[in-house]
Amino acid sequence: MKKEAKPKKRRNNWTQWFIWTLQFTLDEYEDKIQFLPEYELFSKPPRIDVVIIKLLEDIVIENTVGRFFDRHNIIEFKGPKDTLNIEAFNKVIGYSFFYISQNNISVKDTAISFVSVKYPKKLISFLKKEKIYEIIPSQDSGIYYILPIIKDSRQIPKMQLVVSSELSANDVLWLEMLRDDLSAQGFNKCLELYENTEKYKEQVEEILRGLLVVNNETLEKEGIMTATEKKFNEIVARWAERTGAAQTWEQQGRQQERRRIFDILQQEGYDINAIKSKLPHSFA
Repeated sequence: MKKEAKPKKRRNNWTQWFIWTLQFTLDEYEDKIQFLPEYELFSKPPRIDVVIIKLLEDIVIENTVGRFFDRHNIIEFKGPKDTLNIEAFNKVIGYSFFYISQNNISVKDTAISFVSVKYPKKLISFLKKEKIYEIIPSQDSGIYYILPIIKDSRQIPKMQLVVSSELSANDVLWLEMLRDDLSAQGFNKCLELYENTEKYKEQVEEILRGLLVVNNETLEKEGIMTATEKKFNEIVARWAERTGAAQTWEQQGRQQERRRIFDILQQEGYDINAIKSKLPHSFA
């Protein structure tokens, strides 16, 4: 039954950040589940963003997102610029049946979780209008149950919609932070989460760097750059050292400084080409 997850090319940053944040969210259950990111149904796409398998049938996940899980769980993520429309919705249901057939399991042991940063208004409106499914909000903000309006509902895996930007429970804070309209308060919360994180430091640093870039305009307007710049720069510095970006930045800085020196000399009337011909190649 178990499949080894092979390294795969990332589809986009948002999907990778989602995979990591979902892993953080379910960390306390890591010895009870099998976490398979970008699960390949065939040797080539289609791929499922994440498959989570409970290693024992009676495992209970007491987590805002995970308590809905069944034995086998298919997770589809849509970032802030993606659209969870009827085509994507039906595609994932189709993938679920491929997965069920491929692994020789039962529909009743399978669940689908659609995770969307933003509420998919058009999809929900369509499903309600066509009277195909009933949408039931759960007691937890950001969680909706999608129930088929048919007699034998177990012919389709049970489904939940998770609108990550609407989440508020403490056990899913990382998923809530995964957005492109992050407030200053939200980013400060990210930094607090980072400071209390030991196990996933490298992934968290990359997520924070990415979130700062995509939320830069909003955060500058709210003045967060002056309030947390020092702390974040320390995080970026560690990331840069680890990834080799620091050396690249240093080289780029040296090149800019050389260009400034040559510009000054040229303005003073010196022959720049003659000067360069006398310098070591690494400097010129």
